[in-house]
Parts: sequence; structure tokens; C-alpha cells
Amino acid sequence: MRARIRGLRAAALVGLLALTAACRATIPTAAENDWARVTAAGVMIRRVEESPGAYTLNYWFAFDGKRADIERVDVLDVTDGNSVVLVRGGQVGAESGWASERLPISRQTVPWLFERGPTRKRFQFVLYSRTGEVSVLVQEAVFADNLKQFYRTAAAL
Repeated sequence: MRARIRGLRAAALVGLLALTAACRATIPTAAENDWARVTAAGVMIRRVEESPGAYTLNYWFAFDGKRADIERVDVLDVTDGNSVVLVRGGQVGAESGWASERLPISRQTVPWLFERGPTRKRFQFVLYSRTGEVSVLVQEAVFADNLKQFYRTAAAL
């Protein structure tokens, strides 16, 4: 019995390591300029507390600012040439991270999550200084097929 449990743990670990390696292989370089360096551009899956069995997805973004006068940030999804605002007027502070609105997970609201193969997204960070200057960073994010499958499984889809 113990040998079987060890075998299952080893198999789970190998699966986790393979998933981690696949994810790392698809991570684009962090966008960076003299204003900031992007440290996060991804998604989170959350269970809806008041609705058992329901899950939402929201985008999550963060950066390390290099200038003290950065006041706010907008983040847009500019994939496919469209501009969809995900975060507007995010306040910049000691811990600068922002989440988009929560989207119910479905083929209509998050179609890329259900598409086969990897999905490449482009996010535009528009940073505003207190003096009215503007800086733009474009960060790519790749969601591997096995990662999307993991999200769908986690959300019981």
C-alpha cells in the first residue's frame, strides 16, 4: 500500500513538473522601459462563494515602478488589434497589482479558454505620471493548452 502511495505521489510530482516546464517554456520576456518592468500578466480562476459550482476568471497584472511619480495605470487587451479595457485608473502604490472585473467562465465570455492549442495575448500598460507624461509597455502572455485545460478542470468545466 505504501509503495502504491509513493508511486502515485511520484506520478503526481512528475505531472506537476511537466506542467511547470511547459508553462516556463512559453513565458515571454517581461516588458520593461525606464518607467517600469511588468511582473505579472495572467489570469486567476475563482469559485463564486454565493453560487456553488460557479467560477469566474479575472485578469491579474502587476509591475515594479522605476519612477516615483507614476500615478495610475490602464491595462488593455490589444490582442487581434482590438482594444478592450481591462483595468482603468489603477492606483499605483507600494504594492501595485490590479485585477480586472470577474468574468463568468463560458465560451461566450472567455472563448480563448476553450480553443485548442496555446493562446497568445497582448496587454498594453498605459502609465500616467503626475505631470501628465504617458508611457506605454506591451506585455505578451502565452497560455499553453495544458494550462488552459488545468483552468477548465479547476473550474469543473
